Amino acid sequence: MKNKIRSIDWGEGKVVLDDLGLEFLEKAPDYSVLKEDLLQVQYPNDIILDIGWYPEFSPSGSFHIQVIADVDWENPIFHKKCKTIPGLHKAVLMAIDSICTVLPKNSYGRKPEKKNQN
Repeated sequence: MKNKIRSIDWGEGKVVLDDLGLEFLEKAPDYSVLKEDLLQVQYPNDIILDIGWYPEFSPSGSFHIQVIADVDWENPIFHKKCKTIPGLHKAVLMAIDSICTVLPKNSYGRKPEKKNQN
């Protein structure tokens, strides 16, 4: 099974934290690896894409995908929750598209994902 999260085009983003071990889903879930700080991607203009599991280590938790501008964690410009890897992949693509709308033209370096017209 190909890991779609690992193959995402982050554009101008630089991965600064990657503790997102998705292998736990291929066997029995291991919630001990799901913590608040799983993945962070730094973009120009103080924009951060952040992925965490809340509450950490809890089977009742969920992935939280946030886009933070100007270190304002109280007011993310994008926030989505999901429990599955396919849902996480979709939410990450949506988060990246939201970053594309706030960065100045030509500083993004990645085309937004095309949405299905079904």
